[in-house]
Amino acid sequence: LISDSLPKVPVIGVFGTCMNAGKTTVCASILSFLTERGLCVHAGKVAGVACRQDLDKMRRHGAQKVLSFHDLGLPSTAGIATLRPVARTIIHYLAEGSPDAIVLEMGDGILGGYQVASLFEDVELMDLQACSVLCANDLLGVWGGLQWIRQSASNASFLSYLISGPVTDSAEGVRYIEEEFRVTAANAFDSPGKIHKFLMQSLMPWFA
Repeated sequence: LISDSLPKVPVIGVFGTCMNAGKTTVCASILSFLTERGLCVHAGKVAGVACRQDLDKMRRHGAQKVLSFHDLGLPSTAGIATLRPVARTIIHYLAEGSPDAIVLEMGDGILGGYQVASLFEDVELMDLQACSVLCANDLLGVWGGLQWIRQSASNASFLSYLISGPVTDSAEGVRYIEEEFRVTAANAFDSPGKIHKFLMQSLMPWFA
C-alpha cells in the first residue's frame, strides 16, 4: 500500500447512505458524459465486497483504467481498521497516465463496517475532491448523510455536493431536497444534464 503524498488529480467521489442507492448508475452517467467531451477519465471502487461487474460497467461507460480494493488483495473492506491506505493506493495507480479526472465509488454506505467514514479523516484526500455525489433512497437518508458529512469531514471547504439516487426519482423529492436542504439534486435517468452541469462547474477550477 502507498502512503506517499497524493497526485494532484481532481476526484469525483460517489458516496451512498447504504448499498443499492444508485452509486454505480451515477458513476456510469458521469463517465459517459466526461468521455464524450473528450476527457480521459479513470475510475475505481474503494469499498464494499468483491464484485467485478461494477468495474466492468465503469469500463463500458468510458473509464480508460479501473481498479478496485480487491485488486489489492482484499475480498472486502469489512473489518479493516481504516480505508485510507486503500484509497490512497488506488488514487496513485489511477493517476498514472495523467487523466483529467478520477471517479471513485465508495461501496456500501458512509456509516457501517466497510470503513467509508474513515476517508473523511484524510485532509489531503478531501482536498482532491472536486465534488461529491451522495446517493440516497429517502429524504431521511439525505438529511442524515449531509449532517454527518458536514460535521465529520476533515476539510470544512469540502461542500460541493449533489444528491442523486432513488430519492430523486420523483419531482417532489428533488424539490424538497433543494428547498429544504439547499443542495442540488438530480436523477441520473430523468435529468442527467443537471448532473453534467454540476460536474463541469465543479471541475472548471481544476482546468483553468
